[in-house]
Amino acid sequence: ERLSLIPRFLFATQGPHTEMNVGTNFRIKINDYNNSAVHIGGWVRPVGNADSSTSIDAVIAMFGLELSSVLIGLSYDVNLTDLTTTQQGQGAFEISITYLGNFDDDSILCPKF
Repeated sequence: ERLSLIPRFLFATQGPHTEMNVGTNFRIKINDYNNSAVHIGGWVRPVGNADSSTSIDAVIAMFGLELSSVLIGLSYDVNLTDLTTTQQGQGAFEISITYLGNFDDDSILCPKF
């Protein structure tokens, strides 16, 4: 009951380019009373290029703190492709804020908030 495995998948396409984010988060419950939890996860981002080649663009590590129905996350992505030669360095920190909605009727595919 304290540990959950939350797989995630995102697919995007524009013209001949494709991108996927594939990974999973572990949710570790801290407190039963206020629904607090820690999230730790890892992701990989494969991309498809205009020349029909595919490559792993980045790997991503994520840490988040869930308080009630809000998840505040900090992630870092490490670029593995030619972007590593830019002056910006090999990756970037990202901050995310996610609202986690709850709904009572499991027969409804789209939750109502």
